[in-house]
Amino acid sequence: MRAEIRKELEALATTLHDSESVVAGSQREREIVEKVRGLAEEALGSSRLSSVPLLAWELRGAEMFPKPKSLAIAPYVERASLEAPWVRMEERASREGKIVVAREPEDPDDIKYLALEAARDGAVGLIVESPSSPRAIVTTGHWGFSYYVGSPPPIPIVVVEEGYSSRAGNRISMNIETRTKESRGYIVEAGTLDKADALVLVGAHHDKWYSGFNDNTIGLAQAIITAKHLMEKGVASRFVSFTAEEYGAPGYASWYWAWGSRVYAEGLAELEAYQGTVYVNYDMAAVGELTFSGSPHYSIGSRERCCECPECDSFSFASQGFQTLSLHGLWGEEVKRIYHTPMDLPETSNMESAAEAVELTIRSISTGPRWGIWENFIASVLGKAPLEARVILSSIDSIAKRTGWEHLYPLLARSFLKAVHFGSYFEESRRLEALWFPEIVAYVRLRAELERGRAPSEVWVAGEERLLYAIGRGNKVSLDHQLKVSLRRLREEVESIGRELLK
Repeated sequence: MRAEIRKELEALATTLHDSESVVAGSQREREIVEKVRGLAEEALGSSRLSSVPLLAWELRGAEMFPKPKSLAIAPYVERASLEAPWVRMEERASREGKIVVAREPEDPDDIKYLALEAARDGAVGLIVESPSSPRAIVTTGHWGFSYYVGSPPPIPIVVVEEGYSSRAGNRISMNIETRTKESRGYIVEAGTLDKADALVLVGAHHDKWYSGFNDNTIGLAQAIITAKHLMEKGVASRFVSFTAEEYGAPGYASWYWAWGSRVYAEGLAELEAYQGTVYVNYDMAAVGELTFSGSPHYSIGSRERCCECPECDSFSFASQGFQTLSLHGLWGEEVKRIYHTPMDLPETSNMESAAEAVELTIRSISTGPRWGIWENFIASVLGKAPLEARVILSSIDSIAKRTGWEHLYPLLARSFLKAVHFGSYFEESRRLEALWFPEIVAYVRLRAELERGRAPSEVWVAGEERLLYAIGRGNKVSLDHQLKVSLRRLREEVESIGRELLK
């Protein structure tokens, strides 16, 4: 079966691929959407198109002197014209009125924090020297990750090649022309369009930076082929192609990604008939180390499972209570070199791995949920916490025995699955983590880190921008008190869920 899938993948991905960016809300997106829709119709049958309001950004022109060999402007940067002396970020010299030059951070998405730090110190611009230039990294003016709060970056941000500053002289000038406007992106659906219950959604995003073969042309091919094979097995399946995964949330919201899928998932969640739906997501699932994230009870053979992926479209569905299976390579080291650059080409893909991902997904979805795995998972999470958490576990088990996990799971996910950031946004940059019962998981982790004397001072629930824990150094008493408050709230929420299901 895998050989057949690989052959289909290679043919479809080649047809879908081109080397240009597809920016959400642009005319080019509409052209690509029609192409995706046609290919999906050919494989799956009927299709439909819907639109999503979003914030679109357009680069109209950029010049620098001295001229770099490669140049990228960070999306959401506003128009700018300036000339100023420059200083390296690692130097102790004043940044007031200067352009700061910095090495690209280990995680390219941390360019936002470099810009905010430079602006805070009075800099008028940021130049990032990258070994992978040009690279498109979305930036905003808010330190955290809010679904609602945001602003454009306070200073212009450009990405150039390594060594640019060595030939820059004493001053650097830049002229940047951009436009940000309200626009609309598009979502393609194909396959089973009229069935709500027991439906499998299979999706990927079609917007991309530069060539974007792994991120995410191959994902579109994987999603179409997965839906086709599931339909051939008699599984009601729907392919969905999303706009605005790379950026697009209105109002410059600092949780700028996965906007199209968030709108779509929120719409489905309002329809009770869709609560049994499973969503499968592909994103960079053909490069580097393949990760299988999502709902714990959808097993992938002997593959080790992980948490949900906050950077993926699947999180939009998971946080609305849908069961998910997400296949991606976003956390692998190999991805960083090509991420959002013109080097994201077909030759960087592992087509055997891409085909394996599809094959394993078809097998997992065909097998269905294994609720025993979920029970053990919840028990392991709540069982590590103090005694009060065991009471919560007992309540959940009692409700599940009377209603069934398939009815209880969506309500638990909406209330207790959150994206979390360990540490102050100002002091520590860490990858977001999606955690079940983060109040408890964070407490257990913080207790252990306090023992070693290196615990972060804060823990945030991202998106909501809710401060979960604020910790004075070594202050276990404060941490224990905050947990008791959280446990009381969690117990009340579980009791409320029970009343809703059993009424």
